[in-house]
Amino acid sequence: MATLMSAMLTLLGQDLDDVWSSTTTGAGNANKLTLEDTTLYEKVADWVNDGMIIYITSGTDIGATRVVDSLSGSTLTVKTAFSALIASGVTYEIHRLFTRTQKLVALRNSAALLCPEVHAVVRDMTTEVVDYQHEYDISSLSLFNNKPHQVLLAQKDIEDIWVAETAYEEDDVVRPTGLSAFTGYTYICTTAGTSDTTEPTWPTDEDDTVADGTAVWTRQNTLDYSNYPMLPLHDWDITPDGYLRLNYTYTAGRKLMVVGIKPLAFSGSGAAETIALDSPFTYTLSAQAALYLCQQRTGSAPSQDVARWQERAQHWTQELALRKIKYPMLAPDGTLITGPGLTT
Repeated sequence: MATLMSAMLTLLGQDLDDVWSSTTTGAGNANKLTLEDTTLYEKVADWVNDGMIIYITSGTDIGATRVVDSLSGSTLTVKTAFSALIASGVTYEIHRLFTRTQKLVALRNSAALLCPEVHAVVRDMTTEVVDYQHEYDISSLSLFNNKPHQVLLAQKDIEDIWVAETAYEEDDVVRPTGLSAFTGYTYICTTAGTSDTTEPTWPTDEDDTVADGTAVWTRQNTLDYSNYPMLPLHDWDITPDGYLRLNYTYTAGRKLMVVGIKPLAFSGSGAAETIALDSPFTYTLSAQAALYLCQQRTGSAPSQDVARWQERAQHWTQELALRKIKYPMLAPDGTLITGPGLTT
């Protein structure tokens, strides 16, 4: 599941009743200070307020932002000229309360603020058991409060997943990347080299080979145990700085699966950013971002406007609480742990 930043911007604009979008119906003036849109006739002149921003979403000047100066009939005038004439058929957005950039920042920051109620689930299998070792550093997983919900142990040897454009040595062993490529077997590197940009079609007959970039893989008789049930561990402990402590030692090389939650984050850049979140939880993120913006404005608004923004912040505090209740996100089940101050 994933939602584009552009979709979150639309939802946030709807929540704030802050965005108006349309398409120009004629070309602006040669001075590049205007755009023409007959749908603007439905607006009155004082619809334009201080700080209103126009954002061009298509055409030659795509991505341009300007402060709106005035509205007269179907003509919208900006304070600073565009770099290109705004032609007919150009799509644009009007942001009345907050700029598009402010909303981007609010959404990015709010994604993390929602944790732990709204979160990303981590199921990590990079940690391997080491002989006679009881403590493992899992702080790099960035789990919420560095605390897993579950720790599971592989009952069979699980090989690493094949990775594109990676240098492999002879005797390295991998397994296919997922169910679509799953064959039930593992593959040993018989010619060292660098893997290709795309995953090979893995052979299913024993001792058959496949070229992969400059590397060559041979099908082993060893099974792929990645789908074999894992054993939940109990009575493990975790330190505040992210060290997992086990009461026992286990077979070296066996994978540990660490399950927990971490704050959400957008990946990518601009409107093409995505977040691993789907409806209805996107409504909760939008409410958090709206609250973030109103709280920011409370601190920077002129004294005569502070009370107004405090009221809006109070409204969004209540709305956020309601949406968290209405759209609860369940965390992974937990296993028993021990240690002072720790709970199940």
